[in-house]
Amino acid sequence: MVNQTSSCMQQSASFVPALAGSQSSSCAVSVSSSSASITASCSSVASMTLASLSSSFTPLSQASVRLFRIPPPPPLVTPAQHYFQTGMNYWKGRGVQQSYDIAVGWFRRAAALGLSAAEYMLGKAYRDGGGSIAKSDATAVSWFERAANRGHAAAEYMMGVAYRDARGGVRQSDAQALAWFRLAAHQGHAAAQYMMGVAYRDGRGGASQSDTEALNWFRRAAIQGHAAAQNMLGVAYRDGRGAPQSNAQALHWFRLAADQGHAAAQREWLIILRGADYITRR
Repeated sequence: MVNQTSSCMQQSASFVPALAGSQSSSCAVSVSSSSASITASCSSVASMTLASLSSSFTPLSQASVRLFRIPPPPPLVTPAQHYFQTGMNYWKGRGVQQSYDIAVGWFRRAAALGLSAAEYMLGKAYRDGGGSIAKSDATAVSWFERAANRGHAAAEYMMGVAYRDARGGVRQSDAQALAWFRLAAHQGHAAAQYMMGVAYRDGRGGASQSDTEALNWFRRAAIQGHAAAQNMLGVAYRDGRGAPQSNAQALHWFRLAADQGHAAAQREWLIILRGADYITRR
């Protein structure tokens, strides 16, 4: 019985490679014993073998693919990014002893490779001073300008501040300030969006006075949580400037700014709650 079964399996095995083309004739093998008669078909065994092979090549379901999906490799970190992250660790004392001096050294390495974020941080270091870094508005502005020219939004905002306040050796210019604020604002920088609102509210820097345009910029900044912009939206709705007058809307925006500690908004919020007359509120 064993020899005959082995023969049958050998024939089945010889049948498997013939996946394309030929048909193999079946050869029935009968095995008799005193207790039972077993009839095996070589073709049936071959069919079972083929079925098992084909099932092993059945495409996996989407769930299985998701289950066994190999995660993508982590993004490559460039040397500049590595230097910058190391600098930030020292700047904030994350896992290392805080040191502005060491942080600035790493920022310089990253800046030398053209990383705008590192140039911006060098601007902050010289603007505020720290460690052995002496304050220098001129050096700060030079680093901010490098980063701003690469499209760094926060650096663009700082250039707007420099021209607005005549810092770092630049001549005061509302027009230049507005140009830098506009670049940063269009990248979603909340403080720059607030300054755009101020420019349109007051008609400064070449911006035509427009309460509606001012309200639009204040709203963009306020949605991002900028407290001063939220307060200005409260003022706009309180006075009906750029939008229909609405105490409910004014209260809403004053409350948001007040919750962030904005003193003027806290005062205005209490006035509305107490039902004070708007004409005599001050």
